[in-house]
Amino acid sequence: MNKKALISLAICILITLTFCGCLEKHTNPQSDFIISDLTVNPKEVKSGKEVKVTVKVSNIGSQANSHIINLYLDNKSYSSEEVYLLAGEKINVSFNILKESIGDHQIQIGNLTDTLTIKQFSLEKVKDLSLTSKAGYIRLNWSLVEDAESYKVYRSVDGKEKLIDTTKNTFYIDEKCSYQEKYTYQISAIKNKLEGKKSNPMEGQPRYDIEVINLTISPKKSETGENININATVYNKINKTLNYTIDLVVDGKIENSKKLTIEAKDQIKSSFSLKKDIPKNYTIRIGNLVGSFEVIKPQKGEIQVQELSVSPKTLSVPPPGLPGYKEISNITVNVSVTNNKDFTITDTLKIYINDKLTKTDELTLKSGEQRLLTYSFKIKQEGSYLIKVRDLKTEFKVVLRM
Repeated sequence: MNKKALISLAICILITLTFCGCLEKHTNPQSDFIISDLTVNPKEVKSGKEVKVTVKVSNIGSQANSHIINLYLDNKSYSSEEVYLLAGEKINVSFNILKESIGDHQIQIGNLTDTLTIKQFSLEKVKDLSLTSKAGYIRLNWSLVEDAESYKVYRSVDGKEKLIDTTKNTFYIDEKCSYQEKYTYQISAIKNKLEGKKSNPMEGQPRYDIEVINLTISPKKSETGENININATVYNKINKTLNYTIDLVVDGKIENSKKLTIEAKDQIKSSFSLKKDIPKNYTIRIGNLVGSFEVIKPQKGEIQVQELSVSPKTLSVPPPGLPGYKEISNITVNVSVTNNKDFTITDTLKIYINDKLTKTDELTLKSGEQRLLTYSFKIKQEGSYLIKVRDLKTEFKVVLRM
């Protein structure tokens, strides 16, 4: 090959490589990701609480691609997440950090950094402790303390302090007290074995001027969802008109209250009604008196159908097209039912006419209760009909009047 031919071949190869390089650059565009807007929330936190770290990730390239976001805590890899973004797409990526050690900690994602401060865990002092004097007991209320799992209730008599109970509620009813003593209360918050500062002290004693002299609960045993009626008589022991709020306390929790005005040396009756859906024994307190009732699961049973009758046995109607045909008289079905069990039964009664379910009726009968049920049906066609209720059957006919 002569020199001229070699030069021509070299030029062709150079042109080809240049063209291929341009084609590769055009058909394989680069994907570029930018990480921005690093946020740490909260920036200061108590030991043992989670922190949320968020960054914005943007694909500023011209093609979709994936990218791995790495989070470093104190220059050590803590967590990572892979994202897949379309060209031009932006998303927020979040991480949760749980750090126990006290002090400042550096957070880094890409070229972005921020500082997280972990403080010694502590419980706040219980605030807003209030005391209400009632007949036969003292009621305490206070504000919720963040992070508290429970609360300790301290009581002092004549300067001698004693832990009397622990509760998960932000209220407490002290039933073991007398109006002849004065009591001082303080509350502290608890988490694990850590106890916060005690509340400011609150002093009080039960009411001496009000007394509950009668408490009745009916029924003492009921099924879930049934009404329970509670009646109490409240007596004003002094020669002065009193305003008093009577509380219905169920298992240590106030479920209802009523405001009463009681004249001097007078007594007044107050009533409550409640329902319970959880089977168990419940304790009721109204003032200085305590009672109880039991709630049980509904017992299974079937209402007995004793008698089935229909009237009239033959229904005579005019032929179609004659006056009165559309004014067909109803038939009446009578069903006598009873509850032979020693507990209340709720059952569904079904009435079939020619094997077609025509009527359903949900019934609740107390033990020993009997009931006569009456139903009315309009029959529009001539023929014989069979009525069935449970195992009982009866028949009637619809005939054309000639």
